[in-house]
Amino acid sequence: MSYLGHSNYGIALAMLAALKHDGKAFCSTFKVGTTHESRKIHGLRIYGGRLRTPRAVLIVGGAHAREMIPPESVLLFAWKICRSYANGNDITFGGKTYPASIVALLVESLEIIVVPLANPDGRAWVETADQNWRKNRRPPPAPGGCRGADTNRNYDFLFSSGLGTSTSPCAYEVYRGPNAQSEPEVKALRDLIDRQPNIRGVLDVHSYTGLILYPWGDDQNQSTNAAMSFLNPTFDGLRGIKGDNYREHILSSDWKWYQETAARMRDGAHEVAQRTYVPTQGIDLYATSGTLSDYAYSRHLAEQAFPKILGMAVEIGFASDGQFRPTGNAAKVVRDEGVVLIIEFCLAMICTGDAVLSSSRAARKFSDELRSLRAELKESPAGQRYVEWSTSLAGRILVSLADPHVAKELPGLVKEFRAWWNAKNQPLSDEAAKLAGDFLATLRKRGPAELAPAIDAFMADIERMTGNPASKAIRTIRAKPKSARTTS
Repeated sequence: MSYLGHSNYGIALAMLAALKHDGKAFCSTFKVGTTHESRKIHGLRIYGGRLRTPRAVLIVGGAHAREMIPPESVLLFAWKICRSYANGNDITFGGKTYPASIVALLVESLEIIVVPLANPDGRAWVETADQNWRKNRRPPPAPGGCRGADTNRNYDFLFSSGLGTSTSPCAYEVYRGPNAQSEPEVKALRDLIDRQPNIRGVLDVHSYTGLILYPWGDDQNQSTNAAMSFLNPTFDGLRGIKGDNYREHILSSDWKWYQETAARMRDGAHEVAQRTYVPTQGIDLYATSGTLSDYAYSRHLAEQAFPKILGMAVEIGFASDGQFRPTGNAAKVVRDEGVVLIIEFCLAMICTGDAVLSSSRAARKFSDELRSLRAELKESPAGQRYVEWSTSLAGRILVSLADPHVAKELPGLVKEFRAWWNAKNQPLSDEAAKLAGDFLATLRKRGPAELAPAIDAFMADIERMTGNPASKAIRTIRAKPKSARTTS
């Protein structure tokens, strides 16, 4: 089987940049950086919404040269969603289908940045000389010495710890490089993240162990002792051993988000070919340092000025597929599973409010009204809970709204509630309350179980709002403590 050559990725991305939606371009290519051997690292930005600074996600493939399918899967993801957005077609991967409406929400809600082949030098070497080559092509430190560094052990996260790395340039797989972020491929991605503070998610695509990985990779997680973290030199030398006293600190809310997102990624991928990926911490594969996913997540902890980035990695495919070089139908299945894992990650990164505000189909007046509502809700702990739900459950909500049985009830409900909200002193009518109740009941019945607690809370509030003006409803929500709410 022939795999896509390293020189073809830039050509493919340029083809996507020529696509238009309603006569307007929504993709653009850019140079991420240049390698040791002067090859370009190509990137593509995808965004069709209208927010000036949308939330962004970065999808990276091909860091390890011998992993043949991850770059193709990242490219296939870009190819499918761009062509769907341009042509209005549904997209299907084995047994998993995404309607065009979901693709449109994805493209209009997120700036999606794809870098399919982050190590073109290494891939060129795989194509011509050594199929098992993993590293980049860093020049040897001395004439006659060994080439290459592992770009996914070169990021500035516990670089000096030595976890999962080697200091020897002749280590065939995991030489970490002479210092953190010494490699041009790594510098290029770091600089891209630095230039774009709107990046909120990073997904690094590898192969082939069938895993969905989230932080931390240096040790097991804990959420009780913030002082026990990678930032504390007291614990240097104690990390990387499972079952001992050291655990890496992570906020419980972030840990929960990672677990829930990994589970939805697993469930989505399972629909492709009924194969089960395993969500787990990075340490459960093996102890690591200097990886992209941990580095991305660690940045806001190391530097308070940096925004939080939720970093993850996936290992697509299984040993039975042909390890790093699947062929035939096995290669197709692995590519498709990779695309679905990426889509599910992106859906998890969407904020529901941003999805509406940036949609090309949302009326400008309605967008302004939604901004006003969101701003007022944020003023109280109880109201903030609604904003948190709309953020954490965004992907599930959006997919549910694509269900025609759910979506058919939405226009009338939105019309009634907009009128009620804008009038401020007009009581919420029984008719509007019934519309809301019917809609939420349908959503609860047909939507995923994760939505149920939020829907139950909404339904209880609808009962309280009936007969009251919007101004009183907002006062009531502001007065209620957050603890009085049902939590999701």
